[in-house]
Amino acid sequence: MRVRHVVQVGSAVAALSAVTGIALGATTSSSQAPPTPPVIGAPMDCTSNAFCALGLRQVYGIDVTKQLTPLAPGDATYDALRAGTVSLAVGFSTDPQLNASDLVQLQDDRAMTGADNLVPVVTERIAETYGNALGAQLDRISAKLSLDELRALNTDAAGGDALDTVAERWVQAQGLAARSAKRKPGPALPLWHRRSRRAS
Repeated sequence: MRVRHVVQVGSAVAALSAVTGIALGATTSSSQAPPTPPVIGAPMDCTSNAFCALGLRQVYGIDVTKQLTPLAPGDATYDALRAGTVSLAVGFSTDPQLNASDLVQLQDDRAMTGADNLVPVVTERIAETYGNALGAQLDRISAKLSLDELRALNTDAAGGDALDTVAERWVQAQGLAARSAKRKPGPALPLWHRRSRRAS
């Protein structure tokens, strides 16, 4: 369930540090025209990624290869933005740090990237144990997990709330809790989450 650049990549977005004062009013990729080429922080595969430098050249006619600085998505990216090491960077659109008021998210106004889909993946053993009811419930959950919902969940988790607490609270709020108190016995469904710092 990954959602993920310069512009909007997969579900990734470009975050521009508002503190730099570079075109705060320009929030689309094609209208963004800083007076000097910005230094861009991006993953190592950016030059060959159709949703990063490659796509920017093909769709927007912009060659950013000489301005790229390799950066791992996440904390390193936002630290570099705030330190002024880079002025434009690739980030994950569900990262709670993008809630910070000193970051501006650029929109992909030429539709360079497509939408990401959330795809629950379970083992054959789990599917056989829980049957069609599991698939139906996962479909209901997936239908509710919008980008905004995912970022809100990540924000709660980054703030220190336990994952099971965050999940249970969301399930209850969305009306997705099991109607029957009787639970079907079966193996546990472990979940994974990358904890990120909460935006200040």
